[in-house]
Amino acid sequence: MTFQDIPIADLTHLHFSFGYVTPESFEIAPMDDLDMDLFTEMAKLKDDNAGLKVIVALGGWTFNDNNTATQPVFHDIVSSASARGTFITNLLNFLQEYGYDGVDFDWGES
Repeated sequence: MTFQDIPIADLTHLHFSFGYVTPESFEIAPMDDLDMDLFTEMAKLKDDNAGLKVIVALGGWTFNDNNTATQPVFHDIVSSASARGTFITNLLNFLQEYGYDGVDFDWGES
């Protein structure tokens, strides 16, 4: 299914699943090194439904699997005021740049 195949007129909210948070820099990125343009393409769907809310879901199973580099990312973010500040700045910049309306955290502490 492409973005154009989504029945936008019938939706109120749409989640992009999943965005990643990069270790150490806490930047928002698409999973598995996909193209950042996917974030833009999804946000453009709001052009066809002004009431649509577009939300990025961050995390997913690799952020909960103890055998991955991303598993400690959320823990690292909340561990210090400096890390939280960096993440919040990066997240707000992402939301503004791509026109997203919110964020959904998929974090299950292992």
